[in-house]
Amino acid sequence: MKVVNPVFNNVAHEAIAFFFTPPNAWAVVDDCGNYPCTGPNNVLIQFQRSTFTGSIRPLRTEPDWQAISGVDENSGRFPTCKRVNDWNGYYCNNPELALVTWESLDEDKMTRLVTPIEVTNSVLGTRNIVNTFMDHMWDGFYTSMKRLSRFATMIQTGKGMVYDLNYKSTPPKSQKVTLRSDSSSVTLRIKYPKAGAYILKDINGKEIIRNAWDTSIQAPGVIRGSFCGENRYVGVVNILEFYLTRGCTVFIEPIDSIQSSVRMNWTMSQFFADGGTTTFADRVAASLGIKPANIKVVSVYEGSVIVDFQIIEDAAKTLLKSGGLEKV
Repeated sequence: MKVVNPVFNNVAHEAIAFFFTPPNAWAVVDDCGNYPCTGPNNVLIQFQRSTFTGSIRPLRTEPDWQAISGVDENSGRFPTCKRVNDWNGYYCNNPELALVTWESLDEDKMTRLVTPIEVTNSVLGTRNIVNTFMDHMWDGFYTSMKRLSRFATMIQTGKGMVYDLNYKSTPPKSQKVTLRSDSSSVTLRIKYPKAGAYILKDINGKEIIRNAWDTSIQAPGVIRGSFCGENRYVGVVNILEFYLTRGCTVFIEPIDSIQSSVRMNWTMSQFFADGGTTTFADRVAASLGIKPANIKVVSVYEGSVIVDFQIIEDAAKTLLKSGGLEKV
Protein backbone atom coordinates (compact mmCIF):
# COMPACT_ATOMS: atom_id res chain seq x y z
CA MET A 1 0.00 0.00 0.00
CA LYS A 2 1.32 3.43 -0.94
CA VAL A 3 0.22 6.72 0.64
CA VAL A 4 1.39 9.82 -1.25
CA ASN A 5 1.40 13.39 0.14
CA PRO A 6 -0.19 12.54 3.49
CA VAL A 7 -0.61 15.29 6.07
CA PHE A 8 -0.32 14.28 9.74
CA ASN A 9 -1.93 17.06 11.76
CA ASN A 10 -1.58 16.71 15.53
CA VAL A 11 -0.96 12.98 15.26
CA ALA A 12 0.98 11.40 18.12
CA HIS A 13 3.61 8.79 17.42
CA GLU A 14 1.66 5.97 19.05
CA ALA A 15 -1.49 6.83 17.08
CA ILE A 16 -0.10 6.43 13.58
CA ALA A 17 -0.77 2.71 13.10
CA PHE A 18 -1.68 -0.58 14.71
CA PHE A 19 -1.11 -4.00 13.14
CA PHE A 20 -3.21 -7.05 13.94
CA THR A 21 -1.45 -10.29 14.92
CA PRO A 22 -3.01 -13.47 13.47
CA PRO A 23 -4.52 -15.37 16.43
CA ASN A 24 -3.77 -19.02 17.09
CA ALA A 25 -7.54 -19.59 16.99
CA TRP A 26 -7.29 -19.30 13.20
CA ALA A 27 -5.32 -22.56 13.10
CA VAL A 28 -8.39 -24.74 12.65
CA VAL A 29 -9.67 -26.71 9.70
CA ASP A 30 -12.62 -24.32 9.26
CA ASP A 31 -10.39 -21.28 8.74
CA CYS A 32 -6.69 -21.55 7.88
CA GLY A 33 -5.78 -25.21 8.36
CA ASN A 34 -3.05 -26.30 10.74
CA TYR A 35 -1.35 -22.88 10.88
CA PRO A 36 -2.78 -19.34 11.28
CA CYS A 37 -3.22 -17.33 8.08
CA THR A 38 -0.29 -14.93 7.73
CA GLY A 39 -1.58 -12.02 5.64
CA PRO A 40 -1.57 -9.61 8.62
CA ASN A 41 2.14 -10.39 9.16
CA ASN A 42 3.02 -9.08 5.69
CA VAL A 43 1.63 -5.55 5.54
CA LEU A 44 3.81 -2.86 3.96
CA ILE A 45 2.61 0.76 4.01
CA GLN A 46 4.83 3.19 2.11
CA PHE A 47 4.51 6.88 2.95
CA GLN A 48 5.89 9.33 0.41
CA ARG A 49 6.29 13.11 0.74
CA SER A 50 4.73 13.20 4.20
CA THR A 51 3.98 16.49 5.97
CA PHE A 52 3.69 16.88 9.75
CA THR A 53 1.83 19.84 11.22
CA GLY A 54 0.38 20.93 14.56
CA SER A 55 1.77 20.98 18.07
CA ILE A 56 1.65 17.19 18.46
CA ARG A 57 4.02 15.30 16.21
CA PRO A 58 5.51 11.79 16.03
CA LEU A 59 9.06 11.08 17.16
CA ARG A 60 10.33 10.95 13.58
CA THR A 61 9.22 13.21 10.75
CA GLU A 62 11.06 12.05 7.62
CA PRO A 63 8.98 12.65 4.47
CA ASP A 64 9.57 9.14 3.08
CA TRP A 65 9.21 6.15 5.40
CA GLN A 66 7.45 2.84 5.89
CA ALA A 67 5.27 1.21 8.54
CA ILE A 68 5.30 -2.58 8.45
CA SER A 69 3.88 -5.53 10.35
CA GLY A 70 5.52 -8.90 10.89
CA VAL A 71 7.51 -11.07 13.22
CA ASP A 72 10.89 -10.22 14.71
CA GLU A 73 12.81 -12.89 12.79
CA ASN A 74 11.68 -11.33 9.50
CA SER A 75 10.63 -7.68 9.80
CA GLY A 76 12.93 -7.07 12.76
CA ARG A 77 15.99 -7.91 10.66
CA PHE A 78 15.37 -5.52 7.77
CA PRO A 79 17.92 -2.67 7.67
CA THR A 80 16.79 0.52 9.51
CA CYS A 81 13.57 -1.08 10.81
CA LYS A 82 12.90 -0.46 14.50
CA ARG A 83 10.11 -2.00 16.50
CA VAL A 84 7.34 0.28 17.77
CA ASN A 85 5.43 -1.54 20.47
CA ASP A 86 2.48 0.85 20.30
CA TRP A 87 2.00 -0.10 16.65
CA ASN A 88 2.66 -3.80 17.12
CA GLY A 89 4.92 -3.20 14.11
CA TYR A 90 8.01 -1.43 12.83
CA TYR A 91 9.12 1.99 11.63
CA CYS A 92 11.50 1.81 8.65
CA ASN A 93 13.40 4.18 6.42
CA ASN A 94 14.08 1.58 3.77
CA PRO A 95 12.83 2.17 0.19
CA GLU A 96 13.90 -1.32 -0.88
CA LEU A 97 11.26 -3.14 1.13
CA ALA A 98 8.80 -4.95 -1.14
CA LEU A 99 6.27 -7.74 -1.38
CA VAL A 100 6.47 -10.94 -3.38
CA THR A 101 3.13 -12.53 -4.17
CA TRP A 102 2.68 -15.92 -5.75
CA GLU A 103 -0.07 -18.44 -6.29
CA SER A 104 -0.76 -21.91 -7.56
CA LEU A 105 -2.38 -22.25 -10.99
CA ASP A 106 -2.95 -26.00 -10.62
CA GLU A 107 -6.43 -27.48 -10.80
CA ASP A 108 -6.28 -28.30 -7.07
CA LYS A 109 -5.33 -24.76 -6.03
CA MET A 110 -8.46 -24.48 -3.86
CA THR A 111 -8.21 -27.84 -2.13
CA ARG A 112 -4.56 -28.93 -1.72
CA LEU A 113 -2.61 -27.44 1.16
CA VAL A 114 1.07 -26.82 0.40
CA THR A 115 1.69 -24.74 3.50
CA PRO A 116 3.35 -23.65 5.62
CA ILE A 117 6.06 -22.23 3.36
CA GLU A 118 9.33 -21.02 4.87
CA VAL A 119 10.85 -17.94 3.19
CA THR A 120 14.48 -17.36 4.14
CA ASN A 121 17.36 -15.05 3.30
CA SER A 122 20.86 -16.09 4.38
CA VAL A 123 22.37 -12.58 4.13
CA LEU A 124 19.97 -10.95 6.62
CA GLY A 125 19.16 -14.15 8.48
CA THR A 126 15.44 -13.58 7.97
CA ARG A 127 12.80 -16.29 8.24
CA ASN A 128 9.13 -15.82 7.45
CA ILE A 129 6.49 -18.56 7.64
CA VAL A 130 3.57 -17.95 5.28
CA ASN A 131 0.23 -19.65 4.96
CA THR A 132 -2.58 -19.63 2.42
CA PHE A 133 -5.75 -17.52 2.43
CA MET A 134 -8.56 -18.15 4.91
CA ASP A 135 -11.64 -20.16 3.97
CA HIS A 136 -14.37 -17.55 3.45
CA MET A 137 -16.90 -19.69 1.56
CA TRP A 138 -19.88 -21.52 2.95
CA ASP A 139 -21.61 -24.80 2.15
CA GLY A 140 -24.93 -24.42 3.92
CA PHE A 141 -24.12 -24.10 7.63
CA TYR A 142 -20.52 -25.25 7.16
CA THR A 143 -17.37 -23.77 5.71
CA SER A 144 -16.42 -25.07 2.27
CA MET A 145 -12.93 -26.32 3.21
CA LYS A 146 -11.57 -24.41 0.22
CA ARG A 147 -8.68 -21.98 0.40
CA LEU A 148 -6.96 -20.25 -2.49
CA SER A 149 -3.27 -21.17 -2.64
CA ARG A 150 -2.09 -17.56 -2.88
CA PHE A 151 0.71 -16.21 -0.71
CA ALA A 152 2.53 -12.99 0.15
CA THR A 153 5.81 -12.31 1.90
CA MET A 154 7.63 -9.13 2.78
CA ILE A 155 11.24 -9.02 1.58
CA GLN A 156 14.31 -6.83 1.28
CA THR A 157 15.20 -6.23 -2.36
CA GLY A 158 18.48 -4.99 -3.77
CA LYS A 159 21.84 -6.26 -4.94
CA GLY A 160 22.72 -9.72 -3.68
CA MET A 161 19.29 -10.39 -2.19
CA VAL A 162 18.34 -14.05 -2.72
CA TYR A 163 15.33 -15.68 -1.08
CA ASP A 164 14.53 -19.38 -0.80
CA LEU A 165 10.89 -20.50 -0.92
CA ASN A 166 10.92 -23.76 1.03
CA TYR A 167 7.71 -25.73 0.64
CA LYS A 168 6.87 -28.26 3.34
CA SER A 169 5.12 -30.35 0.68
CA THR A 170 5.44 -30.72 -3.09
CA PRO A 171 5.38 -27.27 -4.76
CA PRO A 172 2.57 -26.57 -7.24
CA LYS A 173 3.44 -27.47 -10.82
CA SER A 174 2.22 -24.18 -12.29
CA GLN A 175 2.71 -20.90 -10.46
CA LYS A 176 2.43 -17.16 -10.98
CA VAL A 177 5.01 -14.98 -9.19
CA THR A 178 5.07 -11.17 -8.97
CA LEU A 179 7.49 -8.71 -7.36
CA ARG A 180 5.54 -5.72 -6.04
CA SER A 181 8.29 -3.12 -5.93
CA ASP A 182 8.81 0.31 -7.46
CA SER A 183 12.55 0.45 -7.32
CA SER A 184 14.55 -2.75 -7.01
CA SER A 185 14.89 -6.48 -7.72
CA VAL A 186 15.40 -9.87 -6.10
CA THR A 187 16.35 -13.46 -6.92
CA LEU A 188 14.09 -16.31 -5.80
CA ARG A 189 14.87 -20.01 -5.51
CA ILE A 190 12.44 -22.92 -5.31
CA LYS A 191 13.72 -26.37 -4.38
CA TYR A 192 11.85 -29.34 -5.83
CA PRO A 193 11.83 -32.79 -4.18
CA LYS A 194 12.67 -34.56 -7.44
CA ALA A 195 14.01 -33.75 -10.88
CA GLY A 196 11.64 -32.14 -13.34
CA ALA A 197 11.47 -29.87 -16.36
CA TYR A 198 10.11 -26.36 -15.94
CA ILE A 199 10.03 -23.25 -18.07
CA LEU A 200 9.36 -19.61 -17.26
CA LYS A 201 7.05 -17.43 -19.33
CA ASP A 202 6.59 -13.68 -19.27
CA ILE A 203 3.32 -11.80 -18.89
CA ASN A 204 2.69 -12.22 -22.63
CA GLY A 205 3.08 -15.99 -22.51
CA LYS A 206 6.49 -16.01 -24.23
CA GLU A 207 9.04 -18.51 -22.96
CA ILE A 208 12.06 -17.01 -21.18
CA ILE A 209 15.03 -19.12 -22.21
CA ARG A 210 17.09 -20.39 -19.29
CA ASN A 211 20.76 -19.45 -18.93
CA ALA A 212 23.18 -21.41 -21.08
CA TRP A 213 25.71 -23.84 -19.64
CA ASP A 214 28.83 -22.17 -18.24
CA THR A 215 31.88 -24.39 -18.64
CA SER A 216 33.91 -22.28 -16.19
CA ILE A 217 31.67 -23.33 -13.30
CA GLN A 218 30.47 -26.60 -14.88
CA ALA A 219 26.85 -25.60 -14.25
CA PRO A 220 24.11 -23.44 -15.78
CA GLY A 221 25.21 -19.81 -15.95
CA VAL A 222 24.67 -17.87 -12.72
CA ILE A 223 21.95 -15.26 -12.47
CA ARG A 224 23.42 -11.92 -13.58
CA GLY A 225 20.36 -9.79 -12.92
CA SER A 226 20.04 -8.90 -16.59
CA PHE A 227 16.27 -8.98 -17.17
CA CYS A 228 12.89 -9.96 -15.75
CA GLY A 229 12.63 -13.74 -15.58
CA GLU A 230 16.30 -14.60 -16.10
CA ASN A 231 16.47 -18.17 -14.84
CA ARG A 232 18.37 -21.41 -14.51
CA TYR A 233 17.63 -24.91 -13.24
CA VAL A 234 20.37 -26.45 -11.10
CA GLY A 235 20.38 -30.22 -11.36
CA VAL A 236 21.16 -32.74 -8.58
CA VAL A 237 19.87 -30.26 -5.97
CA ASN A 238 16.80 -29.56 -8.18
CA ILE A 239 16.56 -25.80 -7.63
CA LEU A 240 14.77 -23.42 -9.98
CA GLU A 241 16.35 -19.98 -9.62
CA PHE A 242 14.96 -16.84 -11.25
CA TYR A 243 15.33 -13.07 -11.15
CA LEU A 244 12.54 -10.53 -10.73
CA THR A 245 12.81 -6.84 -11.54
CA ARG A 246 10.39 -4.22 -10.23
CA GLY A 247 6.81 -5.04 -11.20
CA CYS A 248 7.94 -8.26 -12.90
CA THR A 249 5.48 -11.16 -13.25
CA VAL A 250 6.54 -14.62 -14.41
CA PHE A 251 4.71 -17.90 -14.86
CA ILE A 252 6.30 -21.24 -13.95
CA GLU A 253 5.05 -24.14 -16.05
CA PRO A 254 5.99 -27.83 -16.15
CA ILE A 255 6.73 -29.35 -19.53
CA ASP A 256 6.75 -32.94 -20.73
CA SER A 257 10.24 -34.35 -20.75
CA ILE A 258 12.38 -37.43 -20.60
CA GLN A 259 14.86 -37.42 -17.73
CA SER A 260 18.05 -39.30 -18.46
CA SER A 261 21.57 -39.80 -17.17
CA VAL A 262 24.74 -41.04 -18.86
CA ARG A 263 27.94 -42.22 -17.19
CA MET A 264 31.11 -42.00 -19.29
CA ASN A 265 34.53 -43.41 -18.52
CA TRP A 266 36.24 -40.03 -18.85
CA THR A 267 37.71 -37.43 -16.58
CA MET A 268 36.02 -34.06 -16.26
CA SER A 269 38.90 -32.36 -18.04
CA GLN A 270 38.65 -34.78 -20.97
CA PHE A 271 34.90 -34.23 -21.24
CA PHE A 272 35.17 -30.44 -21.44
CA ALA A 273 38.26 -30.56 -23.65
CA ASP A 274 36.19 -32.54 -26.17
CA GLY A 275 33.54 -29.83 -26.37
CA GLY A 276 31.71 -30.37 -23.10
CA THR A 277 27.95 -30.01 -22.95
CA THR A 278 27.64 -28.57 -26.48
CA THR A 279 29.27 -31.56 -28.13
CA PHE A 280 27.37 -33.93 -25.84
CA ALA A 281 24.01 -32.40 -26.81
CA ASP A 282 24.93 -32.51 -30.51
CA ARG A 283 25.84 -36.18 -30.35
CA VAL A 284 22.78 -37.25 -28.34
CA ALA A 285 20.52 -35.27 -30.69
CA ALA A 286 22.15 -36.82 -33.77
CA SER A 287 21.74 -40.33 -32.39
CA LEU A 288 18.04 -39.70 -31.68
CA GLY A 289 17.35 -37.80 -34.88
CA ILE A 290 16.21 -34.62 -33.13
CA LYS A 291 17.50 -31.06 -32.81
CA PRO A 292 20.22 -30.19 -30.27
CA ALA A 293 17.82 -27.54 -28.92
CA ASN A 294 15.67 -30.38 -27.56
CA ILE A 295 18.54 -31.53 -25.32
CA LYS A 296 19.01 -29.63 -22.07
CA VAL A 297 21.98 -30.55 -19.88
CA VAL A 298 21.02 -30.17 -16.22
CA SER A 299 24.22 -31.18 -14.43
CA VAL A 300 27.67 -32.62 -14.96
CA TYR A 301 29.58 -34.19 -12.10
CA GLU A 302 32.34 -36.68 -11.36
CA GLY A 303 32.01 -40.38 -11.13
CA SER A 304 33.72 -40.84 -13.73
CA VAL A 305 31.71 -38.25 -15.71
CA ILE A 306 27.95 -38.28 -15.17
CA VAL A 307 25.71 -36.10 -17.31
CA ASP A 308 22.09 -35.55 -16.30
CA PHE A 309 20.02 -34.22 -19.17
CA GLN A 310 16.45 -33.71 -20.35
CA ILE A 311 14.79 -34.25 -23.69
CA ILE A 312 12.13 -31.57 -23.96
CA GLU A 313 9.77 -30.10 -26.49
CA ASP A 314 10.67 -26.76 -28.10
CA ALA A 315 8.48 -23.78 -29.01
CA ALA A 316 8.14 -25.00 -32.60
CA LYS A 317 6.76 -28.37 -31.36
CA THR A 318 9.44 -30.21 -33.31
CA LEU A 319 9.09 -33.44 -31.36
CA LEU A 320 5.30 -33.43 -31.63
CA LYS A 321 5.53 -33.15 -35.40
CA SER A 322 7.80 -36.19 -35.51
CA GLY A 323 5.66 -38.36 -33.23
CA GLY A 324 6.20 -36.87 -29.77
CA LEU A 325 8.34 -37.87 -26.80
CA GLU A 326 6.96 -41.40 -26.92
CA LYS A 327 8.57 -41.97 -30.30
CA VAL A 328 11.89 -40.54 -29.10
